Amino acid sequence: KRVRCAYAGSYYDDGHDVPKQYDNALYVNTTNPYRMDAVFEQLTSEYGVEGDMNEDLEMAYMQGDGGNLILVSILFILLISFIFAIFGIGIVRNSIQLSNLEQIKDYGNLRCIGATKGQLKTVVDLEGMILELTGNAIGMVTGLFCSMAVGALLGVRVGFHLVPVVPILIAFLGDLFFAMEETCKVIVNLTPVSAIRGEYRIHKEKLKRRGNSLFGKLFGVEGEYAYKSILRNPGRFLKTVWAMGLGIAACIAVMSIVSTANGLTKQLDRQFRYYKISYEHILGTNETIDEVQSSLPSRELFQRISDMDEVGEAKRIYSSMALLVDWEEHYAHYTDTYLDESMRGAVWKRLSEIMRGERAAVSEESARFVVKNMTELACYGYDEEDYARLGSALEAGTLDISENGVVLINGSTVMKDVDADSEEVYLLPGYDDMEVPFNDYQVGDTVSLVDMTRFRNMMEEELSDFRKRYQKEHGEWQNPEEAGNSYQEAYDTEKMDAAVRCRQRLIGEGAFRTYTIEGIVSRNENYFTGEDEVALVLPLERYYDVTGTDESMMTGMQYHFDRFPVNKFMRIGIYETEEGGSWFGQSLYLVERMMLESFKLGSGGVMVFVVFVVMMTTFNIINTTASNLHLRKKELAQLRVIGVSKRQLMKMLMLEGVITSIVANGIGMILGTALNRIAFGRILGSLLGIPFRFPFGTAILGIVLSTLILCGSVYVPLKGLKSDMAGDLATGGE
Repeated sequence: KRVRCAYAGSYYDDGHDVPKQYDNALYVNTTNPYRMDAVFEQLTSEYGVEGDMNEDLEMAYMQGDGGNLILVSILFILLISFIFAIFGIGIVRNSIQLSNLEQIKDYGNLRCIGATKGQLKTVVDLEGMILELTGNAIGMVTGLFCSMAVGALLGVRVGFHLVPVVPILIAFLGDLFFAMEETCKVIVNLTPVSAIRGEYRIHKEKLKRRGNSLFGKLFGVEGEYAYKSILRNPGRFLKTVWAMGLGIAACIAVMSIVSTANGLTKQLDRQFRYYKISYEHILGTNETIDEVQSSLPSRELFQRISDMDEVGEAKRIYSSMALLVDWEEHYAHYTDTYLDESMRGAVWKRLSEIMRGERAAVSEESARFVVKNMTELACYGYDEEDYARLGSALEAGTLDISENGVVLINGSTVMKDVDADSEEVYLLPGYDDMEVPFNDYQVGDTVSLVDMTRFRNMMEEELSDFRKRYQKEHGEWQNPEEAGNSYQEAYDTEKMDAAVRCRQRLIGEGAFRTYTIEGIVSRNENYFTGEDEVALVLPLERYYDVTGTDESMMTGMQYHFDRFPVNKFMRIGIYETEEGGSWFGQSLYLVERMMLESFKLGSGGVMVFVVFVVMMTTFNIINTTASNLHLRKKELAQLRVIGVSKRQLMKMLMLEGVITSIVANGIGMILGTALNRIAFGRILGSLLGIPFRFPFGTAILGIVLSTLILCGSVYVPLKGLKSDMAGDLATGGE
């Protein structure tokens, strides 16, 4: 019963680490494809055999992991479709009811020529059914052609499916039945004479005596009448207010996310300074310039980025590590608060303990790493334009330094509250509310650096001797890949050891120079180099002299964008690494911009859906308002009879829309803000540190549009009503 058909044959399974060949296998088709997963489990369990599912077929029948995703997607699409259908039903219901009331005299004529109540009811039902079935047929045909067009673009064969037709017909025709029943009660209970006269009687609440309201004080008697008029039918007022309020709340909720993303984009632009994108490999003390430049992207990539229309400026980066004579003198400037309460400070504290022998290093390699990091200090060289840009961040001293002067980048914003004994410590910059004092460098303090020109020459000699010795000891390499790996490990170790020997030798010979800090800047205004970095900044020619480099020894490229094109840069600015991965450069700017753009794109998609739902709600409100005005023709005529002018009458009805708009916007803003405070503020805010931003522009736009919609839904139908006071006074209603 479970198996429709099966046949025997061989089977080759390549879905595992070790492919298998089965000479005796069964290929099975189940009777119910929607239960193939359950049947598969039963067969393999009952007979103790192994088996594989046809994954494509499994997914097509909405089973398995991929099939479950398809099932959820289909249910989500159906949910959205039925939301649209609900709004469509409301619009159709109001349209049919309004149409029937407008044809009240025609139904009276039918009664006069002998039509029975049953026949009249059949006429009304058939009219509604024709409208519903015609609309459903048009929708089905349109949906089919749209699906076929999308399927043709995707290369998928699309056909017509009866399954969704059934619930659609049930929903629309079921609601039609109740709508027609409600309308028929009014029509079939009219006498022929009353119907011909247009006299239909629908119970309407009377105006109640109330105290003076705020609207009466603001807008006079028209405002007072409008306020009392909307309160005599609280059910309709509440439906309108909540329908519009929920739409506004959804818009506020979504646009607050977009507003926050836009605010974060501006904050990101400020954080990443002038050159948003940078490809840099700072020249280390135990690296050659060839090794540094070989790790950078290709010249072709640099050229592609430079040729982008959005790039306003492209420049080389000159950065190098210099060696400190006394690391403890430099380390002593770090504050205890920074070392004890910040993440990066905790790292420096552990490294200093290893340097002093107070804590053992994990391995010899890690000990070399500690020595390297504790004795180095970063230096940046800038041309005249970039150097002058640092002036906006100057905290003390001057940029016009002497021959023995330097400018110090002294970062200050760091994350605090960290377990200093944790083995994993990370830096999370950019949170101004978590600042701790960083270091106590002052103008006039000194920094002593090793003669880097002599150091680089000595390193070249040391490494040249090592390469010759290694080749002599190991001879010609039979396996270049393995020999290369072992050579690289030995070479890296020798470089670190050679750097230590050269530094100590130069210090012993007195080959170092002391520089005076003549200026302090709080941040690097050219590009983001880390919030808690201590680094030296020099004019370019001075940089060459201090670091022992020259103009050819660039260590990267940096780009200023007049407008940053995220998607375009993803196509142009990506390149493949030797390991086969992709890299966008060391700057986190692109990665964070991509996240924000995805965030905004997703919010934009939700916003499109929200706007569509709000539009459907708006059409429903317009139809309801038009129907309500038609029912109030007698009331409006009575107002005209007692001396109310057309202008006053228009003002009264328009003020009803204004009052409804004010209440709806108040509800929408409160709900939207509360939703964001709970869902967005507490979740994203606490996890990512993202602040909540109220979308004032959206709120103002919502107030204006909702007021125009409500007032327009009154103005347009009212202008279209014929001015026949005698006829209107004979119309039904209270």
